[in-house]
Amino acid sequence: MSIQILDKVKRESDFESMVNLTYQSFKKPSNYKSIIDAEIELGTLLYEMKHKLLFAYDSEKFVGFAFHGWGKFEEHVYKNAAYATGIQYTPNSATISMIAVTPEERRKGVGKKLVEMVMEESKKSGAQHIYVTCFGGKEGSSYSMFKSLGYQDLSGEGFCYQDGSKGVQLYKEL
Repeated sequence: MSIQILDKVKRESDFESMVNLTYQSFKKPSNYKSIIDAEIELGTLLYEMKHKLLFAYDSEKFVGFAFHGWGKFEEHVYKNAAYATGIQYTPNSATISMIAVTPEERRKGVGKKLVEMVMEESKKSGAQHIYVTCFGGKEGSSYSMFKSLGYQDLSGEGFCYQDGSKGVQLYKEL
């Protein structure tokens, strides 16, 4: 497996795969009404919020992606959670906005490698902290992966979205 950092999709089919993977992976709590909603969200992260994108490939086969960056939306979400938890908030932060791995490649280290690359890139850009929200709460598969990488709970017992699905916020000092 190799991870490549790209500023645009390598092939049109990779973007289509990313949209489909987003739609399937984040139906809840996002409640996408259609696959077009997933495409719009990805476009917003990439073009409006100017987040960076990492693609994971096994040889030439697309197997996952991660968006990372920092913006006013993230600042609002994580700043409030940090203050509520008593953590010293710093504006020099980064966030993992979205990470997804194809079902057949999950639990093979792809997600972990993507997160490690995001942390490396964030640290190089001067970030002091990195934040992430795990859907599925503490029972979700991503929660244990982030904890194994040294992330700490930011939102205590977690929270519920309007649709009742669980979430938990984590952070790590870089």
